[in-house]
Amino acid sequence: MWMKLGVAGYASVIVAALVFAPHAAAQTNTFSLQADPASVEVAPGHSAPVTISSTVVSGDAETIAFQASGAPAHVTLSFDPTSVLAGSPTTLTITADSNATLGATATITVQGTAPSDTETTTVALRIASYISSDEWTALSSLYSATGGSGWTTSTGWDFSGSGPDGTECAWYGIQCDATPHVTAIELPNNNLTGVLPDLSAFSSLVMFDVTGNGLTGSLPASIQDLPALTQIHVSSNELSGNLDVLDGMSNLQQFQGDENEFTGMLPQLGSMPNLLGFSVEGNLLTGSMPSLALSSKLVYLDVSSNYLTGTVPSLDALQNLRYLYISANRLTGAMPPPPTPVDLNVAFLCPNFFAPIANTTWDAITHTRPWYLNCNTDTVFANGFGLPPSMQ
Repeated sequence: MWMKLGVAGYASVIVAALVFAPHAAAQTNTFSLQADPASVEVAPGHSAPVTISSTVVSGDAETIAFQASGAPAHVTLSFDPTSVLAGSPTTLTITADSNATLGATATITVQGTAPSDTETTTVALRIASYISSDEWTALSSLYSATGGSGWTTSTGWDFSGSGPDGTECAWYGIQCDATPHVTAIELPNNNLTGVLPDLSAFSSLVMFDVTGNGLTGSLPASIQDLPALTQIHVSSNELSGNLDVLDGMSNLQQFQGDENEFTGMLPQLGSMPNLLGFSVEGNLLTGSMPSLALSSKLVYLDVSSNYLTGTVPSLDALQNLRYLYISANRLTGAMPPPPTPVDLNVAFLCPNFFAPIANTTWDAITHTRPWYLNCNTDTVFANGFGLPPSMQ
């Protein structure tokens, strides 16, 4: 049976209900941040944008103010806009000036502060290498001119952008210095075809190796404008034309151009005072051998299997010479004595038309007695070598 409450009793029940009723929790306004991309590379003198997205996690959207820290020396950080309503993005721009240290790394901390919450996200930064636009364009020309889409390996070679993006120094066959400039192009046995383009943009190029491809045409004249170039390897292609483009390359140390179709005379080896190795075996070269008086550093010389005529110049200056290959030409006259002291390890002198003059030193070096045995013109040259194709 229900008991009827008076006014006072009813009031006390209401108060008790209010005291003991559960209270709803106050709602908190929170958000989260995300960086895209989460890691960037920036070259000195360049900048990179990073999108900082904000998402409402709970409650209402509040205004978030941004700041960032952790930049290395010569790197600045800026936001546009500097504050947003949660749920909207901002852009963090990371700018490296020209004095930024290549290879430097840092973790950039982005902090967003709202009245009810503070959150952070991070961006991994590396001061990266960007080659010049001229070098990037020259790489593009090399790729296009030599059938890049058909190369055996072309990892990284991507020209879909409008200029360098910092990845070029990691492309297949490419090496760079810290500047960065391209210092090596090494693409041997990689199915390159076509004609080599202008290479003058590669002012710091040290090594150029395209051995064992299907290249045609002549060596580009611009190769003479590369002061840092010390090694050229173009053997086993179908290259033609003259080699006088090499004249005056004072820093050149090695040239390998075997098994091509080069014509004309040998370059002036004396105009390359730092030359250590020169090899053009199996070409169509004519004329006489140049003076070797200024080639004192030469260690390796191979001009075999060409159409060279005349006499062999004095070898007196070649005191570092270890390997000499002049066989299978049309050389005549007396073979000059080997340089003194005699440090030649290997020498192939015949067949040629040399005068059969005894020399025990050449006997010892060639392991043939007499050294001119295989230069017997009555047998080896019974039918002659004929004329090179360019003279027929």
